[in-house]
Amino acid sequence: MQGRVAQILSRLVTNFALDYRFATFGALPLPARARWGYLPQKYLAILGNRRSVTFLGRPFQYDNRLMPALLEGYPTELADMDRYVDFRTATRVLDVGANVGQFGFVLKTFFPHLEIFSFEPNPDAHALLVDNAAQFTGWRCFPFGLARTTQSRAFFVVEGKSAQGSVYAENAAVNLLQSEVTQLQVQLEYLSDAALAAHHLPHDYDFVKIDVEGFETDVLASLDRIRWRFMYLEVSLARQGQTTLENVVKLIEQTSGQRPRLVHQQHSGDAAEVLHVILASH
Repeated sequence: MQGRVAQILSRLVTNFALDYRFATFGALPLPARARWGYLPQKYLAILGNRRSVTFLGRPFQYDNRLMPALLEGYPTELADMDRYVDFRTATRVLDVGANVGQFGFVLKTFFPHLEIFSFEPNPDAHALLVDNAAQFTGWRCFPFGLARTTQSRAFFVVEGKSAQGSVYAENAAVNLLQSEVTQLQVQLEYLSDAALAAHHLPHDYDFVKIDVEGFETDVLASLDRIRWRFMYLEVSLARQGQTTLENVVKLIEQTSGQRPRLVHQQHSGDAAEVLHVILASH
């Protein structure tokens, strides 16, 4: 019981810190009125247990009651990435593990010229992703995940927490107060040259984002036909599917023939330790 109380208090502190950062952070072109005006909408959506909130001038649909709070962190995260990537000069983004589209939604709001290709195997999350993406042009969504071989595979989710959906049941429930896991069957594909042609997918991308809850090495193995400039990757260090940054670097070197350069890294503070990195292809 004490552990849960401590967890709730910790999340409240994090929430209020996000409020302050979102309302005062000005690195991306968002008027102060829009930033401060979002806060009452956020709390009304959470208290009313809604599944849609107006964010950055557009309605955003989701399945997690607390998503309005989580959305606040994305403009700051995107601004941090932009320091290395310079999205103004980019053209294509590969978004693997898109969930309901929170990353792509913020990216398209601030950089509408980008063409985004998003992959999400969970059918419920994918349906919301499609609805959110439909408000923009140049954003395509695919109802499957990526893997080193094309396959049908068990996939695990906790109701209302699809962002943690994983091929590993343990990862789907880690750090959640509610932990009843549901098993789905999803489609995963290897992006061979034939698959890229069949789905009309380009070979070249300026930025690749991979957030797949422990399945990172399989996804990386699927991208051996893909060329990219920058990659954001959530590396699982202490949960199912765990690996190391050095193993990731070696795998990329094996599949691309070139050793990537680490330009940024940051450890998460949660119990299932992960490392967030940005890599450059040269």
